[in-house]
Amino acid sequence: MPDAPDIVIAPRTARLVLQLTLFAHLLITSLDMLRDLRGTALELYGFLDLVGIFLVQLVHSAPAAERAPACRKALTLGGQAVLTYLPVVAWRAEWGAMAGFLSGSVLLLLPTGLGWLAFGAIGVSMVAYPLAMGLGPVAALYFGGSTMLTGLVLYGLSRLVQLVAKVHAARKQLAELAVSNERVRFARDLHDLLGYSLCAITVKGELIRRIMPAQPERAQEEVSSILAISRQSLADVRAVVRGYPHLSLRQEADSVGSLLEVAGVKATIDLELGDLPAAVDTTLATVLREGVANLLRHSEGRVCVIHGVERNGAVELCVANDGVEPGRPGTGQDGRGGLGNLVQRVSAVGGTLTAGVHHGSWFCLRVVVPLGRHRPDETALPVTDRSLRTESPARS
Repeated sequence: MPDAPDIVIAPRTARLVLQLTLFAHLLITSLDMLRDLRGTALELYGFLDLVGIFLVQLVHSAPAAERAPACRKALTLGGQAVLTYLPVVAWRAEWGAMAGFLSGSVLLLLPTGLGWLAFGAIGVSMVAYPLAMGLGPVAALYFGGSTMLTGLVLYGLSRLVQLVAKVHAARKQLAELAVSNERVRFARDLHDLLGYSLCAITVKGELIRRIMPAQPERAQEEVSSILAISRQSLADVRAVVRGYPHLSLRQEADSVGSLLEVAGVKATIDLELGDLPAAVDTTLATVLREGVANLLRHSEGRVCVIHGVERNGAVELCVANDGVEPGRPGTGQDGRGGLGNLVQRVSAVGGTLTAGVHHGSWFCLRVVVPLGRHRPDETALPVTDRSLRTESPARS
């Protein structure tokens, strides 16, 4: 059975329903008054009184009425009480449930406890009056019951209008927040994906410029490599538009190993990891990209150690390099920049990230992600069968 579509009521529609309900009550009372004509002047006064009650009730049912000053509430409620009780003497039963408007208004404007006391007092007054006038218990029950029922209906509809207005305001805020979050995601993904690719293109371009005269064949190979990186960067941009792509830590390890070799950095890569869940695999691959990009952009490193291991139900990845200036700050606590983006990504998968300078000139980027809620395929091979250990010599 297909799910029922969501029903969304516009604030204008909710207000229209409330106004039509008020008008219907006034129309019924007007018809009752026309059935028992009392004189032109009295009829005119009665209809003008109904119009006054209608207008005052529109003010009381407005979303901002509850926040009005206390003196204004007292003035409008007092005026509505006068317009409600004076015609009862002349019209009696024909005035019907018009006191219900007043009972609904006190619920809307007064504090909760005081409002319900006033609501009950109005209901009791509309029961006592018919009995005092000798109209009998049936008329008393009609006056009291219709008054309280009208008040509850009016109170419920007025609150519904306010709730619909708040819901639509919240929907608008959520939509704006979603757009803002998508902009942040897009900028973050572009930084994390393209930062590494552009850095790789720069490194290989500098290598081509150096070796072009003496090693044209190798230079041509590096040009082909740049073209491949450029195509991959274009694919990454398209993937960012669709949503964050799935990256492989092992593939990125092979890629950074080649890049570090070109950059003259001795890379030791040791990954003792099993098959990782997609979310964790992508996060660690992004961390590796950013760590290597930071090495090439912000340090004079000549040695890089990349170590990954799975133990105690968690996966740990460490990217360390030398050549860092002393005093460089660690993890960006302000949430900005590449490390700030990584903190958000790692936190999203339940992990922690630490970064800082150790032993004088070594910068270490360490990520620990528990696998409790990210279980890989149970049919995966043992870890030792898929461990990756490579070491690339530094080129001069």
